[in-house]
Amino acid sequence: MDLHQANTSRHPHQEPHQTPSSNKDTEKPILKLAGDKLIYLTIGDRYEEPGATATDNIDGDITDKIVTSGKVDTSKEGSYQIKYIVKDKAGNLATATRTVIVKKPKDTIKPVIKLMHSKFSL
Repeated sequence: MDLHQANTSRHPHQEPHQTPSSNKDTEKPILKLAGDKLIYLTIGDRYEEPGATATDNIDGDITDKIVTSGKVDTSKEGSYQIKYIVKDKAGNLATATRTVIVKKPKDTIKPVIKLMHSKFSL
């Protein structure tokens, strides 16, 4: 049998133009962030991870397969990223990133100016 014949042979239950490799799962999962993709906090606030969900066209709900990385330090001003990665059984990968910006608190106290009476002599 030559290579051309091997590529045109098919399984008895396949459609005429379908090859065994076309059954391979090549679609990546759908990864959705819960909450906002961008979160603003003030120094001292508490960061509560909103989480994410993941579904796959073949494997179904794969939320429990999501791996997260990154930390948010609410004691320091800065921009922090939380990365989410999920793979289906076929190895298709989906990623998402959430950015958390920690800012200094706004100064809401009005300045107080005290005038002190002094005696000048000329």
